[in-house]
Amino acid sequence: MSTHTFEPKVNPASEFLEISNDFTDPKEILREAVSNTFDAKAKVIKISATINKSTGIDELVLQFEDDGEGMTIENLENFFGLGFSKRREKNEAGEKISGAIGEKGHGTKIYFNSRRIEVTTVHKGSRLDAIMDSPRQTLRRGEIPKVTVVESATDKANGTSITVFGYNANSQVGFAHAGIKDYILWFTAIP
Repeated sequence: MSTHTFEPKVNPASEFLEISNDFTDPKEILREAVSNTFDAKAKVIKISATINKSTGIDELVLQFEDDGEGMTIENLENFFGLGFSKRREKNEAGEKISGAIGEKGHGTKIYFNSRRIEVTTVHKGSRLDAIMDSPRQTLRRGEIPKVTVVESATDKANGTSITVFGYNANSQVGFAHAGIKDYILWFTAIP
């Protein structure tokens, strides 16, 4: 008789891919973006959905901009990482201390269902420009996509801009102005 002990393993690329495709409605990216802007204490949120034809295909491009606190390098790593959230802190009654909406660190993985993700964020004079190319295709190959970040000083105000190219295989269903407006009013914390 022999005894074996092992630690369960995780296939990271498989989990990233599964979570990025786990959302039942592609418009849930809107809920995620709006929730994150609230968590960043933004007062102004701008959302746009456009079709870029310059590459020879009708590519769906979603952009989310806010005037919130912006992200530090650690926040940006958590944005792209899986299961990392500073918003899990609770008081003795089990209530979230910060009043934050997001807390699991899974929501932003919906952005991975795309051709490219670009993030520009400013926090206290530090600007971070991050790019992740081919997240969907890289995960389907069983690899973890890489993020390239350039840091620079700036005198611009705090805030974040996230642009997602080729989202949801460029399916435009529900991303017209009326569809976005209805989804936001029904499914987000906007009063």
